[in-house]
Amino acid sequence: MTSEEEETKRACAVVGELILITSALDNQLNQVCISVLALADSPMLEPLVASIDSARKVELLKAYASKITSAAWKKGLKDHAEAVEVVNRARNVAAHSTLSFQDGRAALHSIAAAKLFKSIDLKTKTTERIDLSELEKAIRKGEATLASGVNLLENFKRIAAERERAENRG
Repeated sequence: MTSEEEETKRACAVVGELILITSALDNQLNQVCISVLALADSPMLEPLVASIDSARKVELLKAYASKITSAAWKKGLKDHAEAVEVVNRARNVAAHSTLSFQDGRAALHSIAAAKLFKSIDLKTKTTERIDLSELEKAIRKGEATLASGVNLLENFKRIAAERERAENRG
């Protein structure tokens, strides 16, 4: 197998892993939105929330976080939402770019005109290329974000349970 073939396989593996972790994050984001926004349980709730674009769900969480009075809780929710954004941006790069080789190493670049014009260096007549290591960083961030999502879900479930206890007492 040539080094270019090995780099191509590596690129496919990295892109595939990034897309899968982003899908897992979006699925978890559905649960976070349901829990954080205290949405009433219903059989069609999760499919409905899943139909909302990930960027809109992140906006909802950021807006909600701005209303939380506890600085630690506000920061936790906002940081989680921003981390999801970072991973989603990397996923978009991976999903909408072309694989090319530079000095024997695989890299991604966009061939869409608008993105090309934004990233072109007129002096060198080259465009910005994204190294696979950037996508690997996004995968690691995605893994950490999934873990922080588990913590968020546990914390907001405790709040929901406390709220329910208070309502049953009153």
